[in-house]
Amino acid sequence: MEKLSCSGINDFNFVILHGYTEHNDTEFFPWLKNQLEHLGYKVQLPELPDTDMPLEYKQVEYVVKNIMFNERTILIGHSLGGVVAMKTLEKLSSGVFGLGLVAPGGLEKQFWTEDFEFDRRSGTQKQYLAGFDFEYDFTQITSNIKRCIILGSDNDAEYRLPWMEYLAKKLNGQLRMVHARGFHFTATEEPEVLKMALDFVKRQENR
Repeated sequence: MEKLSCSGINDFNFVILHGYTEHNDTEFFPWLKNQLEHLGYKVQLPELPDTDMPLEYKQVEYVVKNIMFNERTILIGHSLGGVVAMKTLEKLSSGVFGLGLVAPGGLEKQFWTEDFEFDRRSGTQKQYLAGFDFEYDFTQITSNIKRCIILGSDNDAEYRLPWMEYLAKKLNGQLRMVHARGFHFTATEEPEVLKMALDFVKRQENR
């Protein structure tokens, strides 16, 4: 696949992956895309297949085949989109600049609780549990990124914090706890996500 050109220091570009039951035109995703594009960055915001009953291999395959990555890419995944982001990094032949995980899902089974297994809104078991393997090649993922930020919120489910702390250690990442506007970062505008995205860029450009 043709790679994005990288002609200068400011050629950062973003890939944003939505989560389970979400779409690329729901939650904060259109707002974040517009904010970044207004600042001059290229943004890819795909609609992942079968969002209500997702399968790992289909979503990862879609991203690998349809999205362009390079060494200036900042890959951001929300919730289950964070899982797809990590699984994508396992398969890329070359790395990206940054990985941003916003309230990441896909907990390894040692972190599962009854609260995790059931959807908060519907009360039914989460439909993606049978379609993902919840195992990660952290060595491969870390070899394909230069920086990692994990963003959590103090108004999210309690089970998520131990998982994010674990991920921060495994990915050599920085865990940031903030206050999201919506539960699980689901408001139409989430300024802390934009702040995280731009921090990847600012720290590099200020060197």
